[in-house]
Amino acid sequence: MEKDSGKPRVRDLLKGVSVDPAKLASLEEARSRLGEACKILDHALRELGVYGLASVYEELRGCTEEYTVVYNRAKKPYYYWYLKCTGRDKRRSIYLGKSPEGYNTVKNAARAASEAVAAAVRLRGVDEELDKALRELVEKLTQLSAVSAAEAARGSSALNTT
Repeated sequence: MEKDSGKPRVRDLLKGVSVDPAKLASLEEARSRLGEACKILDHALRELGVYGLASVYEELRGCTEEYTVVYNRAKKPYYYWYLKCTGRDKRRSIYLGKSPEGYNTVKNAARAASEAVAAAVRLRGVDEELDKALRELVEKLTQLSAVSAAEAARGSSALNTT
């Protein structure tokens, strides 16, 4: 009979760990479904043109709306909304018309698209990180299973040590 030193044995720490091949296959299947879901999401965003709309938001990000007076030949004033943008090369004005509401709708949709694209990119990064971590986990659990099986076959377990 062995003396109990009060420290948990490695074998006791591993009691809840299951290295069942069917469960490992289930884990890999769940991982695969998550990867497919990310691909479907990316495809849907591309089909909807969300990536293009997000690039519009990037172009319009530094622009400001201005209510500008424009005079006709008879010097009669007319007021229109313009979008004033300072670009890389030069300053430009984009005519918006009598009301900026159409622009505001586009800007809000483009902002939402930009946020969705950023979230999708983060999700792809997390998916890749999870894929790497799960592959390593399956590899290590498989190694642990092999060691446990070899020790059980010998009769005395190295996992029995303190």
